Amino acid sequence: MTKYIGISGTHGTGKTTIAYNIATKLRMEGKNVVVVDEQARMCPFPINAKGTLDTQLWMISRQILDELERQDKFDVVICDRTLVDFYCYGMYSLEVNNPSEAHILRQFWAGMKSHISNKYSLVLIPDPQIFQFQINDGVRDMGIEFRESIHHRILAAYSEINVDAKQLRSHGYEDMIYDFIK
Repeated sequence: MTKYIGISGTHGTGKTTIAYNIATKLRMEGKNVVVVDEQARMCPFPINAKGTLDTQLWMISRQILDELERQDKFDVVICDRTLVDFYCYGMYSLEVNNPSEAHILRQFWAGMKSHISNKYSLVLIPDPQIFQFQINDGVRDMGIEFRESIHHRILAAYSEINVDAKQLRSHGYEDMIYDFIK
């Protein structure tokens, strides 16, 4: 049975680096591992604080599709972002830019929570105060208030879901992963 690990959190916290570091270590242990890359950079719609309902629906559908396509083909699937991320970014941007559409995304939330609690065995959430990889690459939103708001929304969202979600407060996360996989 495939185990799913989600790396979830605000932008610029090293999620991609963490995902690939874990994948490398697990491969060295003989595990068949794949990383589901984040969706945002491929999205044809505005992202971050300028995201629209179409943005979030596109990213949510792509994430679910990518996860399902890898089901039962790998020992471990590591997702560089989860549906929670897309929901939290979406609610922020819709509440600011188009409040009349926020209720549509809220209607998807129950299904997303069910998917996450049924699919994921573990979710790691890097603390942005410790994992600081904020780079002005023309894609990431550099606003500190926006970044912190997303982080707090993500923590609140996971409190509603029956999943083992751990906030990473140090760089020593590898042992936690090995204990989990065994």
